[in-house]
Amino acid sequence: MKKEVIKPSKIFYGVSGVILVIGVILFVIILISGIFASVDTINNRFIVPGTKSIELKETGKYNIYFEYRSVIDGKIFETNNISGLMCSLRNTETDEFIKLNNSSVN
Repeated sequence: MKKEVIKPSKIFYGVSGVILVIGVILFVIILISGIFASVDTINNRFIVPGTKSIELKETGKYNIYFEYRSVIDGKIFETNNISGLMCSLRNTETDEFIKLNNSSVN
């Protein structure tokens, strides 16, 4: 009894190659658009200690980052210690303070 060897048609190799190329292109497009969307929202940089008004257009979760080395308006800032740093957020229309939560790990 002979075993029949079933080979896929050459067209399936071409189809799988096209699917791979489309997948890679979509991955790159989504990755780049996500990076640019994130970078566009990082425009609220300021020097502490200090006060700055920030407009948050949408409700939701936001993160506050500490940059130990930074350049703002052409000036270089560098610090290794932020002990005693306090952050507060206040609604300018109602003068109500908004509760801030500590960051959590996934």
